[in-house]
Amino acid sequence: MSTKLYVGNLGFGTTDAQVRDAFEEFGFAGVRGHGIPDATIASALASARAFFELPDDVKLKYAIAGGAGQRGYTPFRIEKAKDQSRPDLKEFWHVGREVPRDHPLAHALLPNAWPVEIAGFRTAQLALFAALERLGAMLDGRALNVNIARERGEGGGGGGGSRGGRERSERRW
Repeated sequence: MSTKLYVGNLGFGTTDAQVRDAFEEFGFAGVRGHGIPDATIASALASARAFFELPDDVKLKYAIAGGAGQRGYTPFRIEKAKDQSRPDLKEFWHVGREVPRDHPLAHALLPNAWPVEIAGFRTAQLALFAALERLGAMLDGRALNVNIARERGEGGGGGGGSRGGRERSERRW
């Protein structure tokens, strides 16, 4: 196992194989050149900062009992890292996908909680969520691209065993 986290620039020179290798080794990758507009990120961060600056009693109105932190606010000292006995020193807000009530998955998705105290919070958070979901789908596709090439015996690593494998695994995005 490597001790270095892969951070790639999706806009320049990152190969499908590098993305796949990062997912296999770490479960995630740091990325630059991801295409998410700075304004989308800044708006989501600003609304999140405004929420976390609220008094604790107001934030606690958005802690969803029995929700296991899957939506809304989770205060300090609630979660524990895997195999740890002491609680984490973090608080966080969790946003999930929203679907229409008649969507086939509507029964399985918890509703999001939205603080009325922060103007634009819902809009900003859902915009970032949608952008990250699109990015995730693209990254999954790049990692899958390498898997398909490997399964076909076309290489799929950082050089491949055939011209086809190299084209699939090293296509520049």
